Amino acid sequence: MSDNSNPSHDTFTGAPIREHAFDGIQEYDNNLPLWWQLTLYISIVFAICYVIWYHLGPGQLGPERLATEVAIVKRVKAEQLAQQGELTEEVLCGLLTDSARIA
Repeated sequence: MSDNSNPSHDTFTGAPIREHAFDGIQEYDNNLPLWWQLTLYISIVFAICYVIWYHLGPGQLGPERLATEVAIVKRVKAEQLAQQGELTEEVLCGLLTDSARIA
């Protein structure tokens, strides 16, 4: 049988119970599950790495990153235009009749 002399433990499971009660409800004094603790610790490590990389290091935030990517797109377009030459009506009509490019 269970020992009822110790009111700080549950009579059925033997788990420790907190001393306070709210509206007659007592809660167990259990530790958090390991997966919950790992989620917390991983979140903290991620937040620290994020701040170091993006706010103190070489990482770019929104407007800076957008400006960099727009500059890359403009450079690539300029390179493609330099390879193809200037787009004229004759060049476009020639592309329309080229079945390999259409496929």
